[in-house]
Amino acid sequence: MASPHTHIASTSSSVICAGALAVVAAFALAASAPAQHPKQPPPVSDVPGGGVVPVPFCFGDDSIAPCPCDNTGARGRGCENSALTGGAQLAATGQASLSADTLQLQVRGELPTSLSIVLQGTAPVRPQGFGDGLRCVGGTLARLYIRSAVDGTLSLPKATEDPISVRSASFGDPLVNGDTRYYQVYYRDPRAAFCGEPSGAGFNISNGLAVVWTK
Repeated sequence: MASPHTHIASTSSSVICAGALAVVAAFALAASAPAQHPKQPPPVSDVPGGGVVPVPFCFGDDSIAPCPCDNTGARGRGCENSALTGGAQLAATGQASLSADTLQLQVRGELPTSLSIVLQGTAPVRPQGFGDGLRCVGGTLARLYIRSAVDGTLSLPKATEDPISVRSASFGDPLVNGDTRYYQVYYRDPRAAFCGEPSGAGFNISNGLAVVWTK
C-alpha cells in the first residue's frame, strides 16, 4: 500500500475485468517498494520541472540510477522491457492550458497489448525501483487512465474522454495556473525470466514528464 506520505487515488471502471483489477492492485502495492540501488540518485532539486514545454526526466538509461535488473533502456526512455524495445518513452503534444486543455500523453515502446496506467503526481521524488523500472513521480498520486496499448503505443486521453485537467479535478486535485504535475505510465510486462522477483515484479514504467499548467 502507499506510504503515510503518499496517497494513491482509487479508480473504478465497469469495463475493467476482475483480472485487470488484480493487476492494478499489484501495481499499487509495488509503489511503496523501497529503492535498492548501489548508486546514490541525484538530489530532487536537480529534477527538471520548469517551463511551459513539457520536460522529460527520470530516464532508465543509467543516467540517474541503475535499473532494477541492470536492464538499461535506450537514451531518453524508461528501463528496458522484455520486448527489447529500448524501454517505454513518454512524450506529449498539445497545450497544458486550463482554458483549452488539449494536452495528450503519448507512449511508445511498451509490449504490444500491455495494460497501462497513467500516473500523475504532485512532486518529483528520488528514483525508486518500481517493478522492472524506476519511478520518480510522487506526492499525491492519481491513476488518471487505465487502458491497454495497441501495438505497444498509447495516446491519451481519447477524443471521447475528459481532458487531463478535468480528470485531475475528478480525483480531488483541481489544477490552477502555474501548477506543475509529473507523469509516468506503468505497464504490464509479465515475463518473469526477464526481470523476476525480488528485483522486478511483472511490470515496467516509462520515463517521466514534468508539465506546467497555465491559464
